[in-house]
Amino acid sequence: MEIARCKKCGKLFRKNLDAIELCPVCLEAQEEEFLKVKEFFLRNPRSTIEEASKATGVDKKDILHFLKQGRLQIVRGEQGVDVGLRCERCGKPISSGRFCEKCRLQLSYLFREEAAADSSNRQSKDRFYFRDAILKKKEKPAD
Repeated sequence: MEIARCKKCGKLFRKNLDAIELCPVCLEAQEEEFLKVKEFFLRNPRSTIEEASKATGVDKKDILHFLKQGRLQIVRGEQGVDVGLRCERCGKPISSGRFCEKCRLQLSYLFREEAAADSSNRQSKDRFYFRDAILKKKEKPAD
């Protein structure tokens, strides 16, 4: 386990998971804020982030963070409400996560393609290694 500094309060804490950047106290407070916001949106599904922030007392940046994590999703009306969240790849307005559906599918395809190429490269390198090792053994003079 390693020691880390809490991104919210600055206190040092013992880090258990790599992704956690908050001390246990701030993490619990963030979870309580998330539950408040989630409950608000369950009761008021067509509300804006500003309305949720005013009603719950949770900062707009924290609500956007929950949206980016994919823990919340804003219901979009016929007008296509822009919540201020944009695809990190193309800039298109999105309601949750980090990428729009089109970019997510393209990235998924690219990752699968890269993984397949990496796998075939690894296999071909292994074959050349063994082939080279066999040839080296044959070339050595017998003692």
